[in-house]
Amino acid sequence: MKTIRVVAAVIKAVKEDGRTMIFATQRGYGEFKGGWEFPGGKIEAGETPQEALKREIMEELDTEVSVGEWIETVEYDYPGFHLSMDCFWCEIVKGDLVLKEHEAARWLTAGELGEVQWLPADLDLVEPELEGNEWLQDIRCQVRRLTGLTQDLIFLSRMEEETPPIQPIEFPLSDLTEEMAQSFQGLAKAQGKRLTLSIPPMLSYTGDEKAIRQLLSILLDNALKYTPEEGEVEIALKKEGRMIRLSVSNTIAHPMERETLGRLFDRFYRGDQSRSSQTGSYGLGLSIAKGIVLAHRGKIRAESSGASLSVIVSLPA
Repeated sequence: MKTIRVVAAVIKAVKEDGRTMIFATQRGYGEFKGGWEFPGGKIEAGETPQEALKREIMEELDTEVSVGEWIETVEYDYPGFHLSMDCFWCEIVKGDLVLKEHEAARWLTAGELGEVQWLPADLDLVEPELEGNEWLQDIRCQVRRLTGLTQDLIFLSRMEEETPPIQPIEFPLSDLTEEMAQSFQGLAKAQGKRLTLSIPPMLSYTGDEKAIRQLLSILLDNALKYTPEEGEVEIALKKEGRMIRLSVSNTIAHPMERETLGRLFDRFYRGDQSRSSQTGSYGLGLSIAKGIVLAHRGKIRAESSGASLSVIVSLPA
């Protein structure tokens, strides 16, 4: 994984009442647009971290700062790259902190650090100050959701490329399907739902094993998520001529309309808005499942009959 080295300025000042406050900015561009962070940027070739920090703050905020003590180096794995962020205490020498690249900015006291949604790496820096803060759990939850959403979008875009980056190998599909189903048995039992399997032995498949594992996980997770208590989920696998048929069926509380069935695989579509908000879903799971299936030259569809919903996958054997 590529490593990107950056620097961050924790610019501090003192309020009239004697409390220390620090300067936070809201990202105004890119995939993390809207997240809050400490200003800074990449270290260019030949620069020391301190030199890079002075240059970045001048470029971003039209302000000269003095760079003080090193605080720590945050190491964080984002989707697609590793971030190594050197953080320093800084104070303003000259300038008015003009926002040239950011959407917004705030001066925050220690008690106000939990009022903004920090980007994951920056959150690692402020977490010690937030321990015991009532907002911390919500912030961590939102960061996990933002990171998960980013990972899903990156994966989906890769699956939609003209030549998706799949790595086909022959693997025991029966064993993998049973393994994934068994991994959801505990969750099903805890939720008062039944998970049944219909999987023939010794069925192999040539494809991207990691992607097929993710496909199975998405379909099982989605089925359990929308199955009412005391309902049932069934996963079935069989070979039909030159095709392998995988189906995941589940009980549903209400019959599903044809229009809803046709939109289940659309990005960000959520059939049950209230249920999705409770589970933290962004409506990307079945879109990713569709991308995986199409990358393997297969087909995926949804069918509903009465109180049952089935997602059916056909893959060339």
